[in-house]
Amino acid sequence: MNTLLTGENGYAIKTFLDQVQRDIIKDHPAATLEIRLAEDLGLEDLPMLLQNSSLFSDHKLVVIKDLGANKSLAEELVNYADKVAPMTDFYAVESQPDKRTKWFKSLSRRMTVKDFPHLTPALLVNWLKDYAKSESATINQSAAELLIARAGTDQWRLSQDLDKLISFNPEITKQNVALLVEETPRDTVFDLLDAVVAGHGQRAHQLYSQLRRAEIEPHQFLGLLSWQMHNMLIVRANYALNTAQLSAKAGLAPFVVDKTRRLVRRLTLGSIKYLIELILEADYDMKYRGLDADQRVKLLIDRIVRKIMS
Repeated sequence: MNTLLTGENGYAIKTFLDQVQRDIIKDHPAATLEIRLAEDLGLEDLPMLLQNSSLFSDHKLVVIKDLGANKSLAEELVNYADKVAPMTDFYAVESQPDKRTKWFKSLSRRMTVKDFPHLTPALLVNWLKDYAKSESATINQSAAELLIARAGTDQWRLSQDLDKLISFNPEITKQNVALLVEETPRDTVFDLLDAVVAGHGQRAHQLYSQLRRAEIEPHQFLGLLSWQMHNMLIVRANYALNTAQLSAKAGLAPFVVDKTRRLVRRLTLGSIKYLIELILEADYDMKYRGLDADQRVKLLIDRIVRKIMS
């Protein structure tokens, strides 16, 4: 079996390969395992890895990771993809391949391509429930949604936070998530926008100072703010849809839709677009006019408050 694994979901790729390894060892206890980084290999290593059988086992697993880091190896691998030894299972891994390259096009024709994208919020909720169940624990819908809201969508962090919650209490509740899982900068930016929409400029500035103490740089703040504005624009443009419909259409988690709906209920599409223009103007001033980044962000917050309250 020759397979090319792609996609940005490193957690899913590792989980898949771990299962492959367990299955092979179960069926072939003496199997040889070769897990290598592409950058550590030379072209002369490929025959030994892929075409030679082990002296101690009739089965072999070969995994070459980060294939794109060694272009010459990736190109040479094309000549071996059809000649891998019969009892060798070969997996090549490249999370973000340039699909325009000759080697990728050639390998994708000669190997099975399996892609691992990041899970959607809805699928993440189901994954959290299954993960908890596998550890003899439970997590309800609202707790899972809050965990994603706080920890983000990266499965590495989610698994770590879920392990912590299970150790505290196998019956995971929304209250325990709020107690044990720290908010992400994205949540703080949402709280800041919530304060702005309510006309609480002082509270918004306090939250920005909190982000800066957490070492979030001004340009990072603008990026997070832009992401929130993008969601606001989508929700406002589709306000007539219910939460389930909008969640499915936009690929947003239901809790994100509900939170954003509260933010935009008093805003028009035109006003949201104007706020986005203010953000772009601030970004330009910071990048090309050399204005003090912190002072420019604080001015942006004040201008957004004035627009909302006008």
